[in-house]
Amino acid sequence: MKTLINRKHKLQVSALISGIWLILGFAIAAPNQGILKSNKLICTSSNGDIKALKPPIEFSGSTPGEIRISINPKQRKQEMLGIGSSFTESSAFVLAHLSKEKRREVMNAIFSSKKDGAAFTVSRTHIGSCDFSVEGKYCYQDSEKSPFTIKPDSEGFQRNKYPGIKDQSYDLLPMIKEGLAI
Repeated sequence: MKTLINRKHKLQVSALISGIWLILGFAIAAPNQGILKSNKLICTSSNGDIKALKPPIEFSGSTPGEIRISINPKQRKQEMLGIGSSFTESSAFVLAHLSKEKRREVMNAIFSSKKDGAAFTVSRTHIGSCDFSVEGKYCYQDSEKSPFTIKPDSEGFQRNKYPGIKDQSYDLLPMIKEGLAI
């Protein structure tokens, strides 16, 4: 988000707290008066809310002892480049258990900027090894004598070893390519 308030005086706020809540809100602001109230608030939480539409929130001044957060759209300090997630072998493993259609639906829900997508724009991946791997660990170069290779990230998961796998060719690199394509 390069600016907090755009020409239509709307503020988009996104927060991800410990992977438990995802809140997307749109606030109404008036010139020289600041943000007055939220217009639309969508919440997903561990309490069972899934894209639940919540009632608008009225904003008011603070009283002594409250924590007050002030947003001044005319004063820029930091820019938010985007909201995202991580590409890991374990997430590719979970998605390999889905049909291609269901997997595409999940990936669209994460990366698409269309109506039902979260529009994640930033994602990271590890280089070489990761805690979130299927068998606990792996590396792109096991020893000084072995060649460097990213092959482990495109080998897929075999059904005979992992029952329930729907797409044996799906792995970390195909998942990254799928996310980029969206």
